[in-house]
Amino acid sequence: MENNKAVKKTGSAKLMHSIGFKVGIIISVLLLLILGIKATSDIIYSYTTTTKSNEENKLEETRRLARVLKYDLRLLIRQVAICRLYYRV
Repeated sequence: MENNKAVKKTGSAKLMHSIGFKVGIIISVLLLLILGIKATSDIIYSYTTTTKSNEENKLEETRRLARVLKYDLRLLIRQVAICRLYYRV
């Protein structure tokens, strides 16, 4: 019985030190590394694209608000000028 246990341990140890096991571990580590790098680059790209898009949207909104304000100020100036002419202030 002791010989069987010794053989099993030896067989298990051989499996851990076999070339197939080492290649499997190397492939697993490489895949994990490659997929981690890919996920990181996707996250960075997505963040950059979203940030740039939001910045462009805010600039468009700011320009639109500036046009509205400019238009309103022109109307106000015209109204003040008309009032001065009418009331001769």
